[in-house]
Amino acid sequence: MPAVYAAIARDEPRDNLIPKNVLKASEAKRPDVVLIGRRDNEASSPTP
Repeated sequence: MPAVYAAIARDEPRDNLIPKNVLKASEAKRPDVVLIGRRDNEASSPTP
């Protein structure tokens, strides 16, 4: 299973969909929740 998580973590097109989907939900006034189990991407994430 760690190999699957590693492959998902390296999937840049998938990662790019996440903020796009969150933005679309926000623009449509729909609630959005993003849950992550990884910690390696926190350093590169923008702080609100």
